[in-house]
Amino acid sequence: MTNSPTCHKCFASRRCGHYHLYVIELDFELTKNRTFMIANPHYRKGMDCLYVGSTSHTCECRFKQHREHAKKEKLGYDCVCDGKEKFHEFVRGGGHTRGSYYPGVYGLRLRPDLFVKYNPLIDQKNTMMMEAKLANMLRFQGFAVWQH
Repeated sequence: MTNSPTCHKCFASRRCGHYHLYVIELDFELTKNRTFMIANPHYRKGMDCLYVGSTSHTCECRFKQHREHAKKEKLGYDCVCDGKEKFHEFVRGGGHTRGSYYPGVYGLRLRPDLFVKYNPLIDQKNTMMMEAKLANMLRFQGFAVWQH
């Protein structure tokens, strides 16, 4: 098994059991989106647009969840985080979904150079705090960042 490029404890097909931060590079097309830009008043033109999130899955699997959820005809996604492929259904229409709109529609790639040093994280509370801290740190550097 090979290690995941986003967490030194995860393998490519098996998660380590801890939480992870991840950053997805988003298409520059989002700089034309009023809602996105209102959330980023200190954006420096030419800097990347990013999405910051956290997950108990591997970062690669979470990115795949966002991308698959954006395809309206898809009913779910295949996850290999537990060592074997398993299909998970999406819940739409008011239920808990598995993908955020911006990374699903505009997501280009994971940016491990911006987050791998923080992974893995032990508990969910610390992970949520670090997610917000990382998003704010990237905004301070001039990136346009979306984060929940």
